[in-house]
Amino acid sequence: MKPKYLEKYPHIFTPLTVGAKGREITFKNRLMVAPLEAPAGCDFNGRLIDSGIDFYAAFIKGGFSAYSVTMEIPHNAGHPRGLVIDSEENVAFSDCHKLHRLVHSYNGISLLELTHPGFCALPKPDRVLKSASEGMWNGNPVKAMDYKDMCEIAELFAHVAVAAKRAGFDMIQLNGSNGWLISQFLSPLTNRRTDEFGGSVENRCRFPRMIIEYIRQATDDMPIELRMNAYDGLDIVDGIRPEDAAWQALIFEDAGVSM
Repeated sequence: MKPKYLEKYPHIFTPLTVGAKGREITFKNRLMVAPLEAPAGCDFNGRLIDSGIDFYAAFIKGGFSAYSVTMEIPHNAGHPRGLVIDSEENVAFSDCHKLHRLVHSYNGISLLELTHPGFCALPKPDRVLKSASEGMWNGNPVKAMDYKDMCEIAELFAHVAVAAKRAGFDMIQLNGSNGWLISQFLSPLTNRRTDEFGGSVENRCRFPRMIIEYIRQATDDMPIELRMNAYDGLDIVDGIRPEDAAWQALIFEDAGVSM
């Protein structure tokens, strides 16, 4: 007799291959660890240290097929003491490769999640909070991003994605959920624009798609995963609904997202 979990999830321990031809990647099973920051996993310069390596590798040793390390854009914009891999003064590739060698020995996959907090960024005297629409957040003014802002942020995502490839990560993961910047464009709750970057599902996908295209151009064959909200919850009339998310997924697949 099959265990109950196999009756409900018969494919959970079978391999999964995703991605277009030339960008395929295979997970040994369907169990993947959501993005996590290892407690005290980096030093004060953002370099991965042994405790962080042990933290992430433990999931793969335990049977998961993949894990995801989080890096914020800009550095530590939403949380302090996070991973930094693109600083010329702090070349951290060797630490990352040490982690990947261990993970790959267990047939695991390493993902780097890139996330921009948008208006959720920690306020600083010289920091302008930016998002899809203007407003206030925790008593701080928020600027509606213009096209120049969008290009600069998309370039920053691409720059870190190139560093991730050099550091040996197998896949890029974009945080398009949790109310951070990409999600702030995708959701009509936070995107109240009336230009080509707001309104319809296609328009709200335009800036996130720009980020994906910049990364695709910069990294060529590196697979990309996009985390998305399928439902904004709380029965909010104007939030993302599953049918919107399905439409968004098709748009992003066309832009080069693997999963």
